[in-house]
Amino acid sequence: NGVHALGPNYNFVSVCSNMEPKSTLSIMNCLNHLSRFSELNELANSVLNNPNYPNSSDMRLRSLRFAATASWHLFNYSDFEKFAEQFINESKGRKKPSEDSENPDEINENYYIVVMYNILKKNFQAARRIISKIHASSCKKLFPMLGENYELVYEDMSIISSLVEAKEVIQYIELDELAKNPEKTIREDACNSMNRIRQLWKIRFTKLKPISSVLHDHLCIRSIVLPISEQSEGFLTLIDAAIDQKRLELAESVLQYCESKDPKCEKYRSMRCKLI
Repeated sequence: NGVHALGPNYNFVSVCSNMEPKSTLSIMNCLNHLSRFSELNELANSVLNNPNYPNSSDMRLRSLRFAATASWHLFNYSDFEKFAEQFINESKGRKKPSEDSENPDEINENYYIVVMYNILKKNFQAARRIISKIHASSCKKLFPMLGENYELVYEDMSIISSLVEAKEVIQYIELDELAKNPEKTIREDACNSMNRIRQLWKIRFTKLKPISSVLHDHLCIRSIVLPISEQSEGFLTLIDAAIDQKRLELAESVLQYCESKDPKCEKYRSMRCKLI
């Protein structure tokens, strides 16, 4: 599409300031699908800071969703919490945030935002309830299609996989609390269970197709509980896949994040050379 042809230095904020809201939303949607999250974040924030769009307006709500999505994929969990909370609060009185769209992709993304917000806020019961709801509806929709065209539905199937990991992150957080228990046996059992989850994540990651959006989603979820230094191979795989798929803006933003969090890792310097 046209947005794909525009380089990373294109000033979307300036151009969109003279556009109709519908056109601006279309550009944000394109940036989202192209994994150009830094630019999406900047554009969404420019709309949110525009006094012409009052609270609870459709333009503002969709921009909040895009800002939350961008922050999440940039591993900026504090900003994600802020935008997700505003999105949820300003959606009250309208349809539920998970249903405020006729677009299935938006519905899934709205659910996803609410799930991850509840996990970060440690509202685990609410998160598990929503995960079960998404899982049931996704399975009902996707499983009949598997025999027809597995490749076509693979990325949608990955949503189910990422939600499984979201539940495991909840379990991991709960186990981390048990690992501080004064009772030695409880501590040891908790630590062993946490180690099994980490090993499971390593194995599962090797089974994923090298599709940058799929790899990215899994790493965003795991990074709630795991430091970058424990996931370097996964992040290198993501950056490599993004470069191969010409998602250079994604590769750059992820590489910058990794370099800032794990500056001693020599492999990131090698990947920087490949990106240049």
